[in-house]
Amino acid sequence: MVLLDDSFASIATAVRLGRAVYQNMGTVVATIVRDGQPTVPDPAIRLRAGDELLLVSRSATEQEIHAAFQ
Repeated sequence: MVLLDDSFASIATAVRLGRAVYQNMGTVVATIVRDGQPTVPDPAIRLRAGDELLLVSRSATEQEIHAAFQ
């Protein structure tokens, strides 16, 4: 997932969808890539426009994860 803007509504939607993916599919954010540098997620990190997320799932397929974010 890549955030395309930094509006609060977009970020809130991304967080809501991320929680739904985790609850429904057992998927977690393993790494945030910002400016080409990987970062381990922690509660102090705020997502920014352009961030890329590496998701790890125990059961969901790539298509299921993409569908959850559409």
